[in-house]
Amino acid sequence: SLLHAVYRLARNGSASFDDALALVTKNAAHMAKLDDRGTLEIGQRGDIVLVEPGPLPRIVATIANGKLAYVAPDALQRIRAK
Repeated sequence: SLLHAVYRLARNGSASFDDALALVTKNAAHMAKLDDRGTLEIGQRGDIVLVEPGPLPRIVATIANGKLAYVAPDALQRIRAK
């Protein structure tokens, strides 16, 4: 997946984490002509993916267009426990 590609590129030294992330966010949005996505700036959609890093990074929450769209069940349990 693109998420895993970011971590793999950064881990093996092919790109910095920031550059690898730009490949799948800013650059991908630009190539698809999606001018309202790809960066976190005023006037953009505000899509954010919260990732739990590790050997196999996984998505734990997604914010789409500025609104919470997804929370992994185990992450929700951890949030409620605090």
